[in-house]
Amino acid sequence: MARHDASATPPRSWAERIAFLVVVIVVVLIAGGLYQDLLDRAHRAYVEQIEETLDTTGQALEAFRQLYDALPATVPPQGKAAAVRSPDPGSANRPGLTTPVAFLPVLPVDYFADPRGGRLLAYHVHEGEWLLYSAGPDGHYDIDPERDFLPALFPLPSLILATYDPSNGTASTGDLWRASPRLATAPPP
Repeated sequence: MARHDASATPPRSWAERIAFLVVVIVVVLIAGGLYQDLLDRAHRAYVEQIEETLDTTGQALEAFRQLYDALPATVPPQGKAAAVRSPDPGSANRPGLTTPVAFLPVLPVDYFADPRGGRLLAYHVHEGEWLLYSAGPDGHYDIDPERDFLPALFPLPSLILATYDPSNGTASTGDLWRASPRLATAPPP
């Protein structure tokens, strides 16, 4: 007499196995979509934060200009992007954005250029006008201020082409930037 094991599961048919596989695939796709949505939201939040920082820093630069009738000097290049300079924070002997008058409590950080917060927003002065820019979500500087920022010809097509456009995807190429309000109010949409 054959013994029947009650704990054994009956063999599954091919249809049941395929249905189970389809359910697993759907769950994985939904989880992947949620993960991508979270990443997109994080990128959008960083973009909004950097745009707000660019606006605030631009206002500080204009307040500095109004008080001192000049723009802050630039500090030496930082890290890998040797051509990228930042506003001078200042010292007791030399005015800057944070000292002796605190136009900003601290110099603005570009989290796209260095997620650890070790790189400041890029800053360029030419012909008495300024350009502030961030590496953008791709983490690479697309703007070359010597080539792309000439106030007499503002805005150059190369600057517009190097501008971040969220319609190309949240992590697409391009930089976020602001220029002296005497030149433009904002980068093109």
